[in-house]
Amino acid sequence: MGLELTIYKNFITPSERLELLDHAYSMELNVNHDMVSPYGTRRYKRIDGTELANSLVNKIFKRIVTKLQLEDPVIDPSLGQLVSVIKPGGRIHPHTDVYMKQGFTHYNNLRFNIMVERGVDSSYNPVIEGQGYGIHKRDAWCFNATKHIHETEIIKGPEARVVYQFGFMV
Repeated sequence: MGLELTIYKNFITPSERLELLDHAYSMELNVNHDMVSPYGTRRYKRIDGTELANSLVNKIFKRIVTKLQLEDPVIDPSLGQLVSVIKPGGRIHPHTDVYMKQGFTHYNNLRFNIMVERGVDSSYNPVIEGQGYGIHKRDAWCFNATKHIHETEIIKGPEARVVYQFGFMV
């Protein structure tokens, strides 16, 4: 099956990007030691259902639901809405998002990601099925994360990679 990837240029405004960046850096993120790879750490925080899903996050969530034309969207129960911060030297290992919990195994995880911060080199690009995609600050990308292997390279630049992720069960 071919990759169904949609890229949305300038999905958020410059001011929204700065507010999301401040929001990401203001919260205490969980540290996830990547067990598959010895390359640094990545930090993430699940925010749906918490006070961290502020008015801007909720506004963007509604924009996503409208853009994807989702009726009664079901938020991914495993990952939900995340803020992901990967520092230089960190990465995300190759994986798919598979539901193992009984009753959910027939669902797919539709991920809608927004690039809030990144450096200029290609190590910041999302890699899906072995192909890197040049996603810029403020851009978003959406794909079936259950069907397609995705990862990042080791972040080589000095900036962190900050992504807001919204997951839906489809």
